[in-house]
Amino acid sequence: MRKILNDILSLSGANLINFLTAGVTVFLLPRVMTTSSFGYFQFIQLISAYANILQLGWTDGVYLRHGGKYYKDLDLNKLSSQFWLLLGWGGLLSLFYMTFLSDKSSSEFLFISILGAVLIFTRPASIFLQVILQMTGRNKSYSLVPLISGLVFFVFQMVGLIIQISDIIFYGFGFVLSMVSALVVAILQNKTLVFSVPDFSGFFNEVKENISVGIKLTIGSYSALGIIGAVQWLVKLNFPITTFARLSIALSLTNVLLPFINSVSLALFPSLKRDIKNQHNMYGKINNLINYVLPIMLLLYFLIAEVLKIWLPDYNTSITYLSILFPLIAMQGKYEIVNNTFLKSLREEKFILLLNIICVCVSFLYVTILIKFYPDIDLILIGVNVIMLVRLIMSTNRVQKLLSINSSNKNYYSMIIIFIFAGFISKGSLTSQFLIYFTAVVMYIILNFKKTHI
Repeated sequence: MRKILNDILSLSGANLINFLTAGVTVFLLPRVMTTSSFGYFQFIQLISAYANILQLGWTDGVYLRHGGKYYKDLDLNKLSSQFWLLLGWGGLLSLFYMTFLSDKSSSEFLFISILGAVLIFTRPASIFLQVILQMTGRNKSYSLVPLISGLVFFVFQMVGLIIQISDIIFYGFGFVLSMVSALVVAILQNKTLVFSVPDFSGFFNEVKENISVGIKLTIGSYSALGIIGAVQWLVKLNFPITTFARLSIALSLTNVLLPFINSVSLALFPSLKRDIKNQHNMYGKINNLINYVLPIMLLLYFLIAEVLKIWLPDYNTSITYLSILFPLIAMQGKYEIVNNTFLKSLREEKFILLLNIICVCVSFLYVTILIKFYPDIDLILIGVNVIMLVRLIMSTNRVQKLLSINSSNKNYYSMIIIFIFAGFISKGSLTSQFLIYFTAVVMYIILNFKKTHI
């Protein structure tokens, strides 16, 4: 457990700069950019998130098949050939994007399209190298990637804010440069692999096996992006860009803690793979801790909402969106840290795939129908919460069945529902919302402190 805690601290420390960068993006950039410009900037970041999926399971297959091995035990020559082919794959995709999907209606939109093409070109290979570091437990080396990348964009943000730059091109270029720097740092941390003599023997069989295994995990890992992404894309297509900007701020604030949550998941996976016999006990300890930490973490909503109300009055609508979306931190945190991590270590890719395909499809269908017949964003976000809660319950039941654990999480799910409810019944003030939720958290801890929640 001490090794896991050290890895978590290392990864969380590296993500601190990204936490600050996200804070600047949400709270300071809207002060110098117009609402529409900020909306387009958020759209560039959305492209980056989707670019991570373009490896089509290739990278995730490597992660599942070789996770838990030590770096010295990897076949670096075979992995080198896969890195260079992934880089070429990204190049083909970016060429396709620029030819058929880019917006060339103006010089500004053309430049934004070029930035999107660069993201599509670099992200698959960059993610591949980062995964190599993660799966072999080289978390200190991996932590340098988000650290340097975050610093690059943070510097751009500070310069832009100091001299009051409002141009989306400046911030878009800074963001893309930070993603390119992530690839450069990842190459330096994996230079032995990258510059090994590529071994293409049996290459296609190797890639085929990686994709067949990994595609299930890719869809599962990015299901939250698919569920939320369906909302973002459809709002972008059917609502004004200003509405998209206000929704994006709420989503960004919801996602600001997710890098820390993912850090815990990344640190756990190699250890679970190396200690399969002890998974039952580890699940109990980790799950107990998470059941207390995440509901308490949701108290941050009230601080963020108050700051947003005072600092960005043009984005007051975002507070309503945030009150509905913030419980996703608890649901996504519990799913990623506990359920998804253990399901991956137990090689339950098929279950992950099926569960998340159903959730993404239901989300897309629900949002599409609602936009067509009753275009209300509040109702759209409530539906997303329900879908994520169902996914959490089903994945929890699956993990506990596989580990032969008999327990109930009803109290934890009740906390999420109470928070969602509190966000709507207390329209008077944030203070009354805080008192309701704080009381619920205290009662939850008192009633369940001596009980076992696994």
